[in-house]
Amino acid sequence: MKRFLTIVLVVSLVFAVNAAAAAASQAEPIKIGLSICSLISQFFEGVRQSAIDTAEELGVELVIANADGDAARQKEQILNLISAGAQVVLAIAQDSDAIVSSAADSAAAGIPFVALSRQPTDMQNVALFIGFSNEQSAGVDAEAMKQAAEDLGYGAVKVIQMVGDLNDTNAVERKSGFEAKAQELGFEIVAEVATEWNVETAFNRLRDTVQNVDDFNAIFAPSDILIPAIMSVLSARGEWVKYGEDGYKIITAIDGDPTAVAAVKEGYVYATANNDALELGREGVLRALDILRDGPPAQNIQKIDAIAVTKEIADSVGDSIWGNSFAN
Repeated sequence: MKRFLTIVLVVSLVFAVNAAAAAASQAEPIKIGLSICSLISQFFEGVRQSAIDTAEELGVELVIANADGDAARQKEQILNLISAGAQVVLAIAQDSDAIVSSAADSAAAGIPFVALSRQPTDMQNVALFIGFSNEQSAGVDAEAMKQAAEDLGYGAVKVIQMVGDLNDTNAVERKSGFEAKAQELGFEIVAEVATEWNVETAFNRLRDTVQNVDDFNAIFAPSDILIPAIMSVLSARGEWVKYGEDGYKIITAIDGDPTAVAAVKEGYVYATANNDALELGREGVLRALDILRDGPPAQNIQKIDAIAVTKEIADSVGDSIWGNSFAN
């Protein structure tokens, strides 16, 4: 009798283990939705590719939607991600105000909403925001600009400040961060150029500005995507020259993308703040999984500091900065 019971128990245990294994093998992977405002920059490409790589590494299904710069389309796409069964929504907002309604849509569906890079103006329904310390990034750019001016023997820093789309919290914070540090360091901001994060607009307005501003020796770009506009304008004036050459303008930018890092290595751009897109994409997926397991964190704003990547740093640190390691 005991032997019979033992056999029954063993058979039952084996059946239970096999059934559990079969169920596990048939279980669908965790599904994360990623809504990207656009893919106009290497930065957004980097976030996207890093999120894909991390999801594949962890066996997570990642569904990606690209809004192509349209806030209304982004809202619709996020609703589609929710309907498709996304268990967490990650989003880089096209518009920091408009994305608030998508966070509310996610909350209404019981799905955590994680904002990346651009902080929504209302955080009520946002489980987590992961981004960069924009004021700090602009500040390290200004400090690098000051160092370059001292090394070059420029008596004063007279800077043209370019400004992004002020519907984007990143643009607002980078503007205020640069202005605060510029005032502290004694810079003269001789002109402001509104770009709306559009390269053609940036080119036209910067071209018009430099025709009316004779005395400037520096340009601050709040994103690397504006560097081609600066290059075109200065090239037409014979002023797109390397560090130390006559007429050199001290250019600093933000993001640390591969194009900017290459221009830093060549000597045309003095520094770019390293906002690591690959770290952001990976962190987004990892923190989404943490939220599914443990719930939203008590502190729902996570910001990452940047360093100013100069030629010396770009040449020495190798793949530890994403501008050296990423190829889209």
